[in-house]
Amino acid sequence: KRTKFAYSRLTTAFIDSGLVKFINSDGSITEFKNWAEGERYNVFADDSYAVNFSKTGKTYISIPPFNMVNGLILNFTVDYEVKTGSVSNRQYIMYGAGSGSSGKAYSGAWIDVEDGYVYYSLNFEEGETQAFKLSDGINNVSLNIAGEFKYPITYVCGDGTSTGGMRNELSDLIIYDIAGGDNRYYKMTMDIEHGEVPDTKVILDTFTDAEGSTKNGTLNTTSPNWILLEEGEQTASPATEYIMNGFIDVCRNRERYIALKPNEFIISSITAPNNGGTLDPVFTEQRPDEDSAVYTAENTQDDNKAVFAWDSFVVVMKRTSIEWFSLTGNAGNEYASNTGMITSCGIVGTHAVSEYGDNFVGIGSPAGDDIGVYILAPNQYKMISNEEINLILNDYKESELVNVVVNAISYDSDEWVYIHLPNETFVYSTANQSWSKLKTGLDDDVWRGIDLCNNPEAGITIGDKFQGNVGVLNDAVSSQYGNPIEFEIYTKMFQVGNGRVPQRMGSLSFNTVSGYENYAKNLWLSFTSDGVTFGNEMMIPLPAKYDYTKANLVNNLGVARGDIGFKIRGQITNGLNICSFTIGG
Repeated sequence: KRTKFAYSRLTTAFIDSGLVKFINSDGSITEFKNWAEGERYNVFADDSYAVNFSKTGKTYISIPPFNMVNGLILNFTVDYEVKTGSVSNRQYIMYGAGSGSSGKAYSGAWIDVEDGYVYYSLNFEEGETQAFKLSDGINNVSLNIAGEFKYPITYVCGDGTSTGGMRNELSDLIIYDIAGGDNRYYKMTMDIEHGEVPDTKVILDTFTDAEGSTKNGTLNTTSPNWILLEEGEQTASPATEYIMNGFIDVCRNRERYIALKPNEFIISSITAPNNGGTLDPVFTEQRPDEDSAVYTAENTQDDNKAVFAWDSFVVVMKRTSIEWFSLTGNAGNEYASNTGMITSCGIVGTHAVSEYGDNFVGIGSPAGDDIGVYILAPNQYKMISNEEINLILNDYKESELVNVVVNAISYDSDEWVYIHLPNETFVYSTANQSWSKLKTGLDDDVWRGIDLCNNPEAGITIGDKFQGNVGVLNDAVSSQYGNPIEFEIYTKMFQVGNGRVPQRMGSLSFNTVSGYENYAKNLWLSFTSDGVTFGNEMMIPLPAKYDYTKANLVNNLGVARGDIGFKIRGQITNGLNICSFTIGG
């Protein structure tokens, strides 16, 4: 079916069976669609990492010496599991090392692999231990230790062996000095942007929470050793649920497509996907606006008929009114109707209107008036159809005018308006403010031309209503596809005598310039006294080709007592000029 086209740098939009479709730069065809889930964005919360103590070999954190004098409170959560391989019976949570009579001595807290107890000792060489039973799985441990460690704590969470296969993961470790002089909070976990991996060996003491703190720990491995505890939760953009069919027209306004339905219009997006959105940014303009996609024209309750872009305005044409929507600059409400610009005249159908200079021209009417041809502008309208055209228009039922087509085009120093009715076509000359009827062939057939376009490369191109051809308008010929056409020229009505007494008319003469015309041999002349019915025709031979000096002459026209007018009819293939139409007394 007939459609209007709208253009962006990337695509050409058109209406097909109620859908807005796009011809893309690669030739593919796509549709105006709702946003699918995740097309606009996919946001992830930070991933959570922990120091990985499951690595085979000795993995631990060295910390500046922690000297406890009056005792400490130790809080942590441990997740332990013995893996395959040779492991030490003692898996340290924290410790400080020294030397004693037996060669080695320790102060600290550890997990016993065989019985699952947590132990601590102020001086292991002297056998000072206290046991805390751990249940299976994750265990929260709080130790309130009184006394003084013999050796300052300098290591945290080491597995204490070079071949260990024990998983020993700790949450953030809190060490409170009961005396309050040296409190520390070693953060064993890290939240980092989704998809990235920690690359630091610094373990922050968050009581100071500074990279350069003298109390920060150091991860003692050949490379930073972190394990992913939890991937950040994904938040995908929601899908939209607009009804994306039933469209009747489309235009483009300030980087947006405007798709019109009988009761609303939907605007396209200008914001490209971000933060992991899955849609190719090229297709952004093929999705509805994310914040405020739908608008309605509500000045009158009749259906929308057509939509245009006019400067920065979106122009919605209804049956009896036109609303002009301007940009607001508000993302939550992009367009607003400008009530001071509303035009109280509308159009009969989607294609019954065309751009006309700085305004529009269309077939329609104000509410309650007869149909005519109007120039349409903000808050004003003007009829350009004459009484004869209006009579013809109003002989049709309005349902028969829904599919009429109006074209306006500038050429030959004039602005021409073509109205294509179901059974006939008329053209209006702005320069002469006159209407003519166009026809095809030698009979009174409907003019077959439609959709004139000023093509800078080819000239004025024109479509064919019946064959789907595209041709070029050629002022040098009057034929269509080489076939002759018939023309009719009407003079104005003028008065002869006083309407009561017959008045003799003498000769009639006019000049013809036949130029290259070979086909035409004769003209036929007839006259009318009422402008409707014409009398018998008389034949007038045409001058030969290139004979520009011979005038056509009819002697003794007879008598008339009132108004009279003439019609000249002929059949030609090339141009023919007629001028200097004169009646002698």
